[in-house]
Amino acid sequence: MIAASLLVAGVTFRRLVTLRNLALAAAGGLLAGLLALGVPSASLAHDVLNVLVATIAVLVIFPLVAGLPTSDRLGGYEGLQVVRPIRSVALAFGRVEGSLIAGLLLLLIIAHVAHGVAGLRMVPNQLVGKSEASSGSGELWRFSVPAGSQGPYRLLVNTHLPFAGAGELEVTTRRSSGEHQQQVTILPVRRHEVVIPDLAPHRGDLYVSLTPLGGVVFGVQPPALEVGERPLNLGVPAVPGGTLARLAFALLVVLAAAHAFHFETACLSGVFALAVTPPQSPALWALSFALLLAFASLGTALVRRQALP
Repeated sequence: MIAASLLVAGVTFRRLVTLRNLALAAAGGLLAGLLALGVPSASLAHDVLNVLVATIAVLVIFPLVAGLPTSDRLGGYEGLQVVRPIRSVALAFGRVEGSLIAGLLLLLIIAHVAHGVAGLRMVPNQLVGKSEASSGSGELWRFSVPAGSQGPYRLLVNTHLPFAGAGELEVTTRRSSGEHQQQVTILPVRRHEVVIPDLAPHRGDLYVSLTPLGGVVFGVQPPALEVGERPLNLGVPAVPGGTLARLAFALLVVLAAAHAFHFETACLSGVFALAVTPPQSPALWALSFALLLAFASLGTALVRRQALP
């Protein structure tokens, strides 16, 4: 049964990974990257790129993997006679295995092409502050500024005013033996931008002390320091781990449903599966894979029985 399932997996992979499908995946990645280049907000460009990659992957990969079992089913008895010596479990496992590997390969192609194109866009390089000290009077944050970067820099601080009006924020910047102090008026908005000097010729880590005045309350997120620019795809994965796990789980659902239901039902099942949190542990992944494989095997057996003359 193992040899038969591997044979079916290889044939399935070869049927899905064709020049046409590879070109379709590359075109989808190109489209996602070009759309990300046109996002007006630089802070949202990376999140929009991830959403575009996931959306195009669903539109391209789900129909391809769902169409394979359903198209074989249209052959009726004559088509099923070709694989009659193969047991339903081996046939279903081979199809699921080959389709899953092929689908993930197409997903990686879409993601890498999209990130390669999106890398043409430059976005602000944000450094998240590391808390050094915190007290009732204020907070001290450290920023590891890269060597060679020149200021002034933009400090992004999340604030909140419980009462109407305006407050103040005392900002003290230290770098080596240099120091600079300023006061900023805080209005009832979520985020404020404070321009701070680089204290040249002093070098090293930048320490910023923030002291709220007049009822100002800091937000949950730590402050960030914008230091120059970087390409959009620098230092970020082509496919985040959470997105990859969610798409892989939805792809398994599509494959299982395609062995028992119609093409449209299988694709719709995958879309619904995207709204479900994927398994978080290897044991749950193994259990989910086994249950979906059992469902696919049962669907394959019933379809083959119905096709008998």
